[in-house]
Order: sequence, then structure tokens, then C-alpha cells
Amino acid sequence: VVDHFTHNIAIGANEKRESIKAESIAVVGDRLLTDVLFGNLHGAYTVHCDTILSAKGDNPLAFYVRRFENNVLSPLLRKR
Repeated sequence: VVDHFTHNIAIGANEKRESIKAESIAVVGDRLLTDVLFGNLHGAYTVHCDTILSAKGDNPLAFYVRRFENNVLSPLLRKR
């Protein structure tokens, strides 16, 4: 859970919550416009995985959006 005002990530269950700074975690995801964007906006390190293990059972819309992100956006955003 992210505290959007302080950019601290709260981890734990029930009443016990420990805050850690967003810059001390990494967000790993296969979507540029959701996972990576969210992590970057909150100051976390991000890791983009451009392939998934299996598209079986994947949401068809998500499949095509991910394909667009990986084929069009990813090359534009790569550091040179």
C-alpha cells in the first residue's frame, strides 16, 4: 500500500504496519503504463520484463496493450 502523500510504502498485515522509503524497493512488472509508471511516479526503482511466461488465460485487451507498449514505447524509452 502506498501512502501517496509521503511516498512511503506500508508493508505488513492488520494493525502492524512498517513504513519503508519507496526508493528502497523495486517494482517489477510487464506493463510500462501501469507497473513501471506507478513505480517511477512514487520514486521506486523499476524493472520492466518485456515477456511473460504464458499468455494463456491473459486478458485479451491487456495482451494487445502490452504488445503495443513493448513494440512501440519500449524502444523509445530505452536508455542509450
